[in-house]
Amino acid sequence: MKKDKKKRKKDDRRPASAKAVADARASVTRATQKLDDRLATLERVADGLETAAVERFQSEAVLELRDDQLLRDLADLQAAFTSREAGGLPAELEPFRHLPEAVLAWIEKRFGLAPHLEAGRVLQMPSEKLADFSLQGDRGEPPAGLLVRVRVLAPGWLRGKEVVVPPRVELVD
Repeated sequence: MKKDKKKRKKDDRRPASAKAVADARASVTRATQKLDDRLATLERVADGLETAAVERFQSEAVLELRDDQLLRDLADLQAAFTSREAGGLPAELEPFRHLPEAVLAWIEKRFGLAPHLEAGRVLQMPSEKLADFSLQGDRGEPPAGLLVRVRVLAPGWLRGKEVVVPPRVELVD
């Protein structure tokens, strides 16, 4: 019996067979591939969470800009400043001449906004389309089925293909 124990101990110290080594390597390779696959899945989930968080933040910020009418006010201020020639503003305002333009450009870039129509443009459309605009003036809305002309008073704002802020228009004869 002592001999058997010695033999077993001796067998345990024997180098592993080539098949056992190959099996172990294949097992490690499979485990590594599984780990790589799971890490790639985790990266995709993390990227999706990041994208969703950024989109949510930007959407909420754009709605606040719209609701607080900051886009409209900045565009109106820009129009007021550009309607005066250089040096035509009061001295304390002249240094801020390009501020509305710069802030609007930053907002456009940061939040994916784009102006929709330009001030002064005259459009002809069916009266039913007026619902897509912010109609100014006290003339009231014309009846359905008429062709109307409007002048754009202030541009609206698009985010992608969605109108976030409708352009302000007035009816013209």
